[in-house]
Amino acid sequence: MMTLVVGLALGIAGDTLETDAKVVEVNERGFVLSVGSEKLAAQDDSRTRFWSMKKPGAREAFPVGFTVHVRLKTDGAPTVIREMSDLDSARWLEKIRHSVVAGTIKKIEPKRLIVGLDDGSEFSYVVSDKTKFLASGEPTRLIELKEGAHVYVKAQLQSNLDTKATEVNNRLIAVKDSGKKEKKKPPLKTLKLAPAGKISGVIQLPAVDFGMFDMVCQGTLVHITFTPKTVITLMGKLTNAKSIVPDLRVVVTYERDKYGRLVASKVELLGGNVKG
Repeated sequence: MMTLVVGLALGIAGDTLETDAKVVEVNERGFVLSVGSEKLAAQDDSRTRFWSMKKPGAREAFPVGFTVHVRLKTDGAPTVIREMSDLDSARWLEKIRHSVVAGTIKKIEPKRLIVGLDDGSEFSYVVSDKTKFLASGEPTRLIELKEGAHVYVKAQLQSNLDTKATEVNNRLIAVKDSGKKEKKKPPLKTLKLAPAGKISGVIQLPAVDFGMFDMVCQGTLVHITFTPKTVITLMGKLTNAKSIVPDLRVVVTYERDKYGRLVASKVELLGGNVKG
């Protein structure tokens, strides 16, 4: 699970930002979230999926002070919350979406399979003609499944955040081991910054299409937002956001906005980089 609050590691894929955050404000339009050392305003809408206590929930389940896991759509203004869950539900969803889980069939619908999982929770999978159904090693069909049967389900998260069952089997589904062991990175420390000032460090993760980048400053990951008004220079000469690349040394002049974000008025890119 990508974590900003605990581990201060930013995860951006396409136009989606997935991270842990703390709710610092709830309003009619959405939430203000504390993400690492920054604050981010994000709106929910009719398509937002809320998960609470390992089942579909509502926005009222996430009061001020609550720590959540969010999936945000960041390619426009405002930022939109696609999914919000408590941390236990987030870990539960991660397991369902990316590994094999066991349970008992509770209900069979034309395009859905509701399974009572062995951990006591319940989950509704999307199924299609591409879902593989197996019974005692032999191919079968959805209509031949029986309620009360114990099954193993392998699934995959869809772009619309539905979870599709790719295989339903009454025998344990083998999962290939990639053989790669994930290296654990030590968590970065929290850095207290003034409301305005200048900081220097090294660019780690640019996301210039979203008007943001991360930099490491004094051993801490700091999230920087920039706007079309931000002055960007490279070796003292005016340049544009395309020059913001990983490992480049940088000096940022910033001010905090009303949401607590560090908004750069000037980004000074220095020659050379850490690796070079």
